[in-house]
Amino acid sequence: MDTSPFSVEVWRRALEKYGSVTRLTVSLFDGQGQVVCGPINRTTLFDAFVQATSDPGLFTECAQRCLRQQERRSAVLVAKASGLAVVGTPLVLNNQIVGAAVAGYHLVDFPQTVAIERVAGDAGVSFPTLWDVVRRETPVSRGHFVVEGELLQVLGDTILRETYRTRQYEDAASELSAAVAAKDEFLAVLSHELRTPLT
Repeated sequence: MDTSPFSVEVWRRALEKYGSVTRLTVSLFDGQGQVVCGPINRTTLFDAFVQATSDPGLFTECAQRCLRQQERRSAVLVAKASGLAVVGTPLVLNNQIVGAAVAGYHLVDFPQTVAIERVAGDAGVSFPTLWDVVRRETPVSRGHFVVEGELLQVLGDTILRETYRTRQYEDAASELSAAVAAKDEFLAVLSHELRTPLT
């Protein structure tokens, strides 16, 4: 049985729904900051960076910030000066951060040619290609983006809680089945001994 809280079969469908509603690409990270599921719902803006020689690093940076949270657990927004941003949330199971979910990209400011040109240069992406994609994006407010992060947090918490509960039920059913088998074996031996007494 898979004991990881990040079974791809469990997470993929929910993250696909979330990604299609928010128009974001979503990745799931484990407690060590490694991608365990995703990217899901790859958007045009996300794909513009897939061919990049240098990843903007926003997904990884956001996941690391989420994993470092201690007391206050909230959505984490990471944005570049260009307005390119991602949002993430720590995933908590039994009061312990076990991973992070990160979604992006949105623009949180109207794109400026110089800033996008700098991002394209840093990433090794063709500026005309990136500019064409960015121009079609509608910026969202930071507050709106944080709300999308909070929705991701609720979704993640629900999946973790239900996965954990299901695993507990499966473990209990397995223990019960083993106890029933042991009882049946004991009764079979006892019955045999009563029918054929020792000589």
